[in-house]
Amino acid sequence: STLWQYLVWPEATVLLYNNPVENKSANWGTSPRHWYWCSALPRALNPSTMLLTLFGAFFYEPNRLGYSFILPAFLSIFLLSFLPHKELR
Repeated sequence: STLWQYLVWPEATVLLYNNPVENKSANWGTSPRHWYWCSALPRALNPSTMLLTLFGAFFYEPNRLGYSFILPAFLSIFLLSFLPHKELR
């Protein structure tokens, strides 16, 4: 790159720096584990969407198509909650 005066791929540099193994992304700030559930999701989704999601999680039958969409979303949020640095994008 002409800007940095050496060959660089910015996306790869960020990926290698902010990986979950070395956890250098925590240098940019951390949040508690419940941040996604108590702060990020209510701000990102309006209350009606949250109620529809909870309705779908509790009242769909296990063999219905709804679980195939809701369960992976909740599982990914649960797993991402263990990383100290959290972002809402």
